Amino acid sequence: MSDKYNPLNSQNSADRFKSLLRWGYRHLPLPIGIKRDIWRKVQILKLKGKLNIGLPKSTDQCQIANQTIEEVKESAKDIRFAISQQHIEISFIIPCYDQLAYTVNCLQSIAEHKINAAYEIIVINDASPEDDYSILSSIPGLTLINNEVNLGYLESCNKASALAKGRYLYLLNNDTYVTEGSVDALYQTFSDFPKAGLVGSKLYYSNGILQEAGGIVWNDGSAWNFGRFEIGNEPKFNYLRSVDYCSAASVMIPRDLFDKLGGFDPIYKPAYYEDTDLALRIRHSGWDVLYQPQSKIVHYEGISHGTDPSQGLKKHQLINQKTFQQRWSQKLSNHQSNGVNPDQEKDRDFKHKVLLIDKCTPTPDQDAGSVVLMNLMLMLRHLGFQPTFIPDDNYAYIDPYTPFCQRLGIECLYAPHITNVAQHVKQQGNRYDLVILFRPDLTQCHLKTIRKYCSKAQIIYYPHDLHFIRLEREGQLLKKNNLIQLARKSRIAELQNSSKADSTIVVSKSEQNELQQCLPEARIDFLPLMFSDQNKNKPMPQFGSLNMVFVGSFNHSPNADAVQWFVSEVLPLITKVLPEAQLHVVGTNPPANIEKLSRSSVVIHGFVEDLDTFFSEMSLSVVPLRFGAGMKGKVGSALRCGLPVVSTSIGCEGTEIQPEEGILIADNPETFSEAVIKALTCEQTWHSLSDKGMNACQRLWGKEVTVKKLQSILKGLGLHAKPIHSQDSLKIYPF
Repeated sequence: MSDKYNPLNSQNSADRFKSLLRWGYRHLPLPIGIKRDIWRKVQILKLKGKLNIGLPKSTDQCQIANQTIEEVKESAKDIRFAISQQHIEISFIIPCYDQLAYTVNCLQSIAEHKINAAYEIIVINDASPEDDYSILSSIPGLTLINNEVNLGYLESCNKASALAKGRYLYLLNNDTYVTEGSVDALYQTFSDFPKAGLVGSKLYYSNGILQEAGGIVWNDGSAWNFGRFEIGNEPKFNYLRSVDYCSAASVMIPRDLFDKLGGFDPIYKPAYYEDTDLALRIRHSGWDVLYQPQSKIVHYEGISHGTDPSQGLKKHQLINQKTFQQRWSQKLSNHQSNGVNPDQEKDRDFKHKVLLIDKCTPTPDQDAGSVVLMNLMLMLRHLGFQPTFIPDDNYAYIDPYTPFCQRLGIECLYAPHITNVAQHVKQQGNRYDLVILFRPDLTQCHLKTIRKYCSKAQIIYYPHDLHFIRLEREGQLLKKNNLIQLARKSRIAELQNSSKADSTIVVSKSEQNELQQCLPEARIDFLPLMFSDQNKNKPMPQFGSLNMVFVGSFNHSPNADAVQWFVSEVLPLITKVLPEAQLHVVGTNPPANIEKLSRSSVVIHGFVEDLDTFFSEMSLSVVPLRFGAGMKGKVGSALRCGLPVVSTSIGCEGTEIQPEEGILIADNPETFSEAVIKALTCEQTWHSLSDKGMNACQRLWGKEVTVKKLQSILKGLGLHAKPIHSQDSLKIYPF
């Protein structure tokens, strides 16, 4: 093609885009193994700016391959790794055979990004005949092992692992580029999922095309890199999943587990299927094999062994497939034939799929409703239900909250991949066994459509709280007829939702009784909020200070009213007796009328990231709510930390907690102030409330209780969760 018609010569991206569409990419060089329509789609997305994974120019394969040895040596001189004086957490194991330029490029990518855990770098040179690896021996913080004879990939990894000091082994190909945050993402997964036995990365080609989003093993022993030659930005490739295996180009594994299993099995020498076999042995031992998409690695596939399976080391791929299939034939018998239902096979470990629809992506560090939603999704996943979440209000990808959900295994759907609920369920409604709709108006909007297109799904209505009760109380208290009228309309809508859903889940016994009386034939289930144990690594609240705290998002009207009432009516009575007493107000988006309350006895903090540490500096939590509904997360969040609570009756409504079991209850300024003064000044009372509150929190709202209750609700809907013998592997978000 002449320069005149070459669209790549244009400096204007719009012109390039139109020209490329017109010419249909017929004259563009096509990478080996990539279909032309996929390649065309990739180029269009590149021009639209939708294929950016943050790759620097140093990932360009031609640039790396064409370096002279002098340029490689010069690059190596600038590489430095910190020599850690701490206990080593991660041991990088990088096996190499020639291809020194790629090895140096890999090492550069590690060195230029901060890694939060202490680590060591082990490079094992497998008797390279052409490249002189001795230039790496002078790199600070790097250990170079030189094999006297060629051992192959498998034995080189096993040899290096025996010398590693880290708690985790990070097996990394030398023909890779490690992007920022990728190592931390793998490492963090072991904390998020205590049963993780191996965690693998999302692999890209250097041109931005997806190479692998976890692996699928078929019943003939053949293996798929799921997502190969696809667009990596799509939601289905961007949530943590349990997988059959991950390619060992980038995987992390606890060293003790690797040693216990004997490392890679020598039966697969010199290479191929050793990583797939190890993953199945890990799964067979009761551990999870996980794909973590937030670890993004560029892998220059085929650099070491080529791509032709009929010659060289690559021929062992077919030989070892037979060995692998024979070993695992019984395990693989329930897998599909090659290429059948990959979308279903990629979520093999999940018996059911559940769609959850709420207004916004959860922001669990900012409001209790988001914590409830987050923990519900984590519980469902724990019970064998793969959660998919749609933020119906704006369909937005919100950083850091969307990737936070994805990191924990929640599939998030967002624009431009989905722009309305109906569009999605018309296309994929039959994949869901359960749909959970949140909030009255959203449920009214979508319930009919969900019933039509998700024909096999059970539908749960989850209002968070009964809005009509909250609105009615607020209207009566503040004498606002418009709110009373709105409450009547809301009552009609909410009762209709409950009558049409297969189950309504409420978070308090009082609301369950209220709904059941109105709808005797409807299924109304009670599921309490769930609270984690107190973090043992955080300091505990102590008796003696005069610091009180109120916690609540100011996007919720009862919270603003509570603070204003407390400051104007209750706090003056307290400071008469305790002049040094201070109220600390914590919560997102405090409005101007709350900010104006600031004074020596009132500190407005707004959003606080680390609430547990903040609580350790307080002696009391106050919950002076005058209206509201449902169970209040702020009560449990204080009690789980051993922080006593003084609350109104409405504030502790639905908790099922007994008087003086962590809480003192008062409903007028005089009795409320007396209860606060008693809790702040009587050490015996304070310690009794603290101890009883923590015990009550676990008895009423701990993981064991809540998970079993959810299991029972699902069973009542004909959805059987997988049996869970211990909840220790379930990590939840603390209130």
